[in-house]
Amino acid sequence: MAFDRPALDRSDLFVLAAGLVLAVSAPALRAAHPLISEDTGTQGRGKFELELGTQTTHVEGGRVRELDPQLSYGVLDTVDAIVRPSYFWLGGPAADAAGRRHGFGATAIDVKWRAATSLPWSVGTRAGVDAPTAADGLGARQPGAHALFMVTYDAAPVLATANVAYTHLPRDPGDGQQRRNLLRVSAGALARLSETVQLAADIAIARADTLDERGWPAVALVGGIMRTPWGFDVDAGYQFALNRIAPTGAWLLGATLRW
Repeated sequence: MAFDRPALDRSDLFVLAAGLVLAVSAPALRAAHPLISEDTGTQGRGKFELELGTQTTHVEGGRVRELDPQLSYGVLDTVDAIVRPSYFWLGGPAADAAGRRHGFGATAIDVKWRAATSLPWSVGTRAGVDAPTAADGLGARQPGAHALFMVTYDAAPVLATANVAYTHLPRDPGDGQQRRNLLRVSAGALARLSETVQLAADIAIARADTLDERGWPAVALVGGIMRTPWGFDVDAGYQFALNRIAPTGAWLLGATLRW
């Protein structure tokens, strides 16, 4: 289903781009990049994981590139502590609207908990704050918050997961049209083709972040993950719009290291 929307002026371009990236994918709380959805998997006590995820989104002639390095540490077998800063590069009218071409965005500081397991099913949560580390023009100056509930089915060679995510945005004195409470629902799956290759698919719908937009941006994603001979994963994916108010398309590339 498509939704009508009013025409945008140049000052709206970065707000729309950054808002849709936030609502649909950031803080996306991904488990296996490039999936949008999070699964209940944790690292295990004393273990680390570093995801180096990137996303390039094109919206109304503007361009937003985002780097999201996410570091997870296993506090317990079922509990992870997570920190995820973000960094933006802007091009075209998006840079003009923001008044800069690059800079830090907010930083997510989270705790993830796999609350219960009855194989092949498990449930869990992830919640935290969005620290106001953003440069001027790239985010709010007050902290925000987010929370996620997930249900995962894991029976090789398929893993499937469903999420309900909530984001609370801080009040922005310069933008009276911003919606402060956002909801996202998503579902994704990984299918193992071999010991080194997995296919990924995901679908997500999120509440638009502006008060004058009644529609819900919806996207789908397809991609793959490959284990390299050096022991780390590389991944790629393409996210495409399912209605007219979603980003027209985004490429995702990443790498994941564990130790």
